[in-house]
Amino acid sequence: MLAVTISMGETELPIATKLVGDYNLPNVLAAVALGHEFDITADAIKMAIESYRPSNSRSQLVEKGSNKIILDAYNANPSSMKLAIENLAHIKADKKY
Repeated sequence: MLAVTISMGETELPIATKLVGDYNLPNVLAAVALGHEFDITADAIKMAIESYRPSNSRSQLVEKGSNKIILDAYNANPSSMKLAIENLAHIKADKKY
């Protein structure tokens, strides 16, 4: 799962998302920037991002028994598949398919 720490002035904002893949970092940064622009508190921004659970076949982690499946197939194209494969290569696991 993607975890980041954002600096907002004097505030350090650790955010633990439920998104799979470092390629989601620009999405998280955009959400933080928009929240900040609209004067949303840092705590509310953090809560909103951390509570988001993908359910649309994008950056989704599905657990079936002892198996973990990364479901990132919505509108897959060559560039998004490349990022998904690169992300999989960096995940530490005994078996990856």
